Amino acid sequence: MLGKCVSVGISVSGDLIDPTTRFEIAELNNVHHLQVKLRSQSTTNFLSDRDGFIHADERLITGGTWFRLELAEVAGVEFPLLPTGKVLPQRPMATAENPALGERQLLTLYCHSEVVWPITVSHEQVTEAIFGPPPSLASWLQHMSGGAYRVSNAGVHGSIRIPVGPTIDGMISSDPGMGAVLTSAESAGVPLRSFSPGGAFDLNRVMLLEVSTYYDGGQFKVGGQVRPRDGTSRSGIRLEGRVPWVGFLPDSIDEGSRMVACHEVSHALFDVTDRYFSRQPIVGDVTAPLRDPRVAFIFILERVGGPGPIRSGDRVMLRVPRASNNQWVAPSQDRLNLVNVEGETAGDDRIFTIRTPLAADRVIWGGSEVVLVSNRGYHLTAELGGNSAVTANRSNIEEGMLLSLDKSEGPAGPLQSGDRIVIRTRKGFYFNVGERDDLSRFAPEDIASGAWWTGSVGDGQGGGFDNADVNYTAVMLSLYDRIRLGWVRPRYLTPENRGAYLVRPFLESRDALILFDPENPLEWYTLENRQRRGDVDEVPSSGIVISWMCRDDDYWREWLTESRMDVRHGLYPAVISAAAPTVPPNIMARPLTLDINTQAKRRDPNAAFTNQELVLPLGNGDPSRFHLSFHADGANITVCVR
Repeated sequence: MLGKCVSVGISVSGDLIDPTTRFEIAELNNVHHLQVKLRSQSTTNFLSDRDGFIHADERLITGGTWFRLELAEVAGVEFPLLPTGKVLPQRPMATAENPALGERQLLTLYCHSEVVWPITVSHEQVTEAIFGPPPSLASWLQHMSGGAYRVSNAGVHGSIRIPVGPTIDGMISSDPGMGAVLTSAESAGVPLRSFSPGGAFDLNRVMLLEVSTYYDGGQFKVGGQVRPRDGTSRSGIRLEGRVPWVGFLPDSIDEGSRMVACHEVSHALFDVTDRYFSRQPIVGDVTAPLRDPRVAFIFILERVGGPGPIRSGDRVMLRVPRASNNQWVAPSQDRLNLVNVEGETAGDDRIFTIRTPLAADRVIWGGSEVVLVSNRGYHLTAELGGNSAVTANRSNIEEGMLLSLDKSEGPAGPLQSGDRIVIRTRKGFYFNVGERDDLSRFAPEDIASGAWWTGSVGDGQGGGFDNADVNYTAVMLSLYDRIRLGWVRPRYLTPENRGAYLVRPFLESRDALILFDPENPLEWYTLENRQRRGDVDEVPSSGIVISWMCRDDDYWREWLTESRMDVRHGLYPAVISAAAPTVPPNIMARPLTLDINTQAKRRDPNAAFTNQELVLPLGNGDPSRFHLSFHADGANITVCVR
C-alpha cells in the first residue's frame, strides 16, 4: 500500500526530473507495489520511456511505461487503511491475553504514627490528586486506556493515626502491620464492612491504597512499593493480598508523587513489572570514568629493567602512589580479568609489555598512544573507550582503544622510569582508582558473566517513555503494556509494505504500529507518536517512539540464567533512541558501561524520531530489514517504509 505523494522521481538512464513537477498515479502494479504508470497533471498525457528519454505524449494508458516510484514522503496513508496483520499467522500480540476493561474502586487511607510524620495537605487535595482532573491518577488511567478502564472513589480517609510498629533490632518499625491499619481505620469511621462481604475484604472489587510520608536518609522523599499484606482488624475483618503503598511529601503532592502513585497502582492493577533494572559491569579498582585531567589518578611508571627511558617492547609496571608504596595495577587472577590494585603477592601479574603501533625499540614520548599487554597476553583497555570498567581480557585491541600515557608533571619529552603519569583513552576518559566490587555480594552466575543487575530507577530500557522504568518523571506505560492490556489495537507493517503512513499523536488517535518481519518472527518493534502534554504525557521529547521486542528464549540464554529468565526477560520493550540509533537495543549485546544512559541515550531530549532516516537495528545491533524515514508536519508524522 503506497502513501499519497506530491511528487515523484523517475529512474531512467540517469535522467533527473525537476522535483517540482507534479504527476498523478494512473495505475499501480499490485504485485510489486512500487511500479506505477504516471500521467502529467499539466498535459494529461501518460509518460513513456523510449531510448533513455522521457516523453509525455502517450494519450492511452496502454502505451504508458512502468516506472519505479520514489516517495516524496510528505503525506501518508490514514491509519484505518493500514494492514490489520490478519494474514500474518505469526504476528505478535494479535489479541490481548487478559484485556483490562471496566472499573475498580479505590479506597485510600493516609496514615501516620509516632514515627511517621503526618500528611498535612488537606483532604480535598489528596482526593483531587487521585480522582480529580489532570494530573490525577484517575485521569491518567482514562487517557492511557482510552476510557476502557477507570477507577472510582470508594473514599479518601485520613490522616489516620495508627500505633507504632514492632521493635526490630532495637528500632521501631514504621509499619505496624495490616491488622493495626484496619483497626485504626475502623476506629476512624472508615466503613470497611461495606467492602468486606463475609468479613473478607474484597480486593477484586475494591483496591486499598495506603499513603503516608516517606522519610529516608534525613530527608522527606517520594517513593512507594506494592506490599503483600495480611491482617485482621479488631472486629474480624480480614485483608490478604497485594496493596500499593505510596510515600508522599508531608505538605504537598507534587508531580513526582502522582507519577510514583501511577507506577505502584499499575503494579497492583495490571501486573506491570519494574523495568528500571539494567546490567552493569562488575568492576575492579581501576575504572575509566573521568573527563577532567585535573582529577585524574596519577600512576608511577616503572621499568622492570631498571632506570632509563621507556622504549616500545619494554616490560613495565604501574605503581599506585599510596602511603605504603607497595601496590601496583594488576589484572585480577580470576576469570573476570578485571583490573585491580594488588600488592607484591601479585608477582608477575603486575607486569605489562608496552608497545607503540610504530617500530619496536622506539623511545616513547609522553602523550604517545600505546598498548599495554598483560603478562598473560591480554590487552589493558577501558571498555567502550571509557565510562566503564578497565579490563585485561582482549587478545586483540581495536584502534579506538589505544591509551595515551601523559606526564602529570615535569617537562615534555621521552617517558622515563619513575615518571608520574595519567592514563587517557582516545575518547578522553582518564583512569581512576577507587574501590573494587566485593565479589562476595554477587551471585555465582553474575561473577561468571562479569556483570550484575542493578535497580537504579531510570536505568532500564524504557527511558523517559515508560512509567515502569522512570516512575518519577512519566505516567504513561509503554505501548507494549497498552497493547497487552487491550487498550490499543495496533496495525501491522512488514518490510514489504513499502509506502508512507500517517501516524497521529496517540492520545488523540490511538494510532499504534507493530513492525513485524515474517523472516525474523521472534523480534519485532512497536511504534507510536508521543507528543509532550503537560499533566498527561511528560515524555522527554515529542515524536515517533520505537521499541524493540524479542521473544526468543534461546537468544536470552546467552546472557540470562534460567533463574533470571522469568524476572528480566527480553519482553521488556527497549526504546531505540534517535540520539543513538545504532546502539543495540539489547545493551547486553555489547560491553557494558557504568552508566548505560550515556550509551543508549533513551532519556535524551532528542530520543524521539521526527525527521530522520535509519535502518532499525536488531537486538545485537545488526541491521534489520526495516529501512524507515520520518517526516514531521506539526504533531503529525509520516513514517515511510522504504
